[in-house]
Amino acid sequence: MQELLGLYSNSSGYSAMPGFAEASVALYGVPEYPEPAAGESLPIRFIGQDLNTPELFAWVDDITAGDARPVLFIWLSKILKQRWIDAFDGWIINSHPAVLPYARGMWAIEQVVMEGVPENVRRCAGASVHFVDAGIDTGDIIRVAGIDPFQSRTLPELSARVLRLATRMLVRTARSLAEHPEEHLRGVPVDPRLLGPNYKNKDFDEPAAAERAVNSFERMLAHVVRS
Repeated sequence: MQELLGLYSNSSGYSAMPGFAEASVALYGVPEYPEPAAGESLPIRFIGQDLNTPELFAWVDDITAGDARPVLFIWLSKILKQRWIDAFDGWIINSHPAVLPYARGMWAIEQVVMEGVPENVRRCAGASVHFVDAGIDTGDIIRVAGIDPFQSRTLPELSARVLRLATRMLVRTARSLAEHPEEHLRGVPVDPRLLGPNYKNKDFDEPAAAERAVNSFERMLAHVVRS
């Protein structure tokens, strides 16, 4: 576990949720780390934390210069500048570990849990795949899937489940687009009347907030079990 935490904790965004890594490993095991063997190479490279460097924009300009329309599949906790969206003509697809449009932003399902309303947790527990626009999780929705949050025993386990679901949905969308190009990918515009809160990282990025969310989930789970 220490090796995994040292490898991923600074970049995963989930270091603020105690027990998340342990719950993920207990549920899904440890994936093979994509490190090439001697003499091999992989089309994988770390481009850094800054998405707006001249070098990266040069790469964007290069891959979008041809006639073929590239589609960018991303997993981000940052807001892309408009230059990205314009370069890909809107064909940037993101996955979000909560049900849109009801819970947007960072630590969405965790902050819904912290509010302590079981019906809202049920509505928001799941994942969404959507087009990226200039807003925060407001682009046209491509796919949504939900799970029963109270089948999880702890909040870290629920966090692991929705994150896994979001990842799998993003991969399935990319694979479907590659294997069936004749099936034109479309998104459903979000009804502004349905937009839920835009949860912010600063409201959860402290140990006390994570503790409140964990305790809130335990209380709701106990009530659901008794009911």
